[in-house]
Amino acid sequence: MKKIVLALLAVNILLAGWTLWSIRQHYQRPTLDFLCESTLAMHRHSEADSRGFTFEGTVLVRFRADETGYIWLIGSASEADNKTTVAREIRFRYRSKDEKGIYALTTTSQHRAQRDDTPDALIERNISGKPGTTDSYVVRRVNANTYSIGGMYSPVIMCVDRA
Repeated sequence: MKKIVLALLAVNILLAGWTLWSIRQHYQRPTLDFLCESTLAMHRHSEADSRGFTFEGTVLVRFRADETGYIWLIGSASEADNKTTVAREIRFRYRSKDEKGIYALTTTSQHRAQRDDTPDALIERNISGKPGTTDSYVVRRVNANTYSIGGMYSPVIMCVDRA
């Protein structure tokens, strides 16, 4: 009788463990963990704003498994013939929007390097959005190691995880 009780107890413990593992797998959100580099040449001109905006440089994007990351912008920006140097880190949080590889970024802060002489407002208005802006960028998984980062309707850069 004691062996039957112990066997039933062992089976129940195994079933409970399997159930907890299954629930965790079902509700666990996918995270990203990679670093990628891309070049960006952005030119914005509008009828309403005759100044225009241009950014040309390198973009490094780091996604961490703890759902945070940063974007390094390194290059030059110009508006109304005023050329400036950009060297800054834009920190963000990200979250999974669905199970199909779509993530939303929320910017949290910007940190300028000493040589960066571009006004924060210029970068916020044209590239990053203000800190705290929810869903400022959307990240889509294109295939196993390629991601598209941009707005809802248009990618800005393509990132390849080389790991």
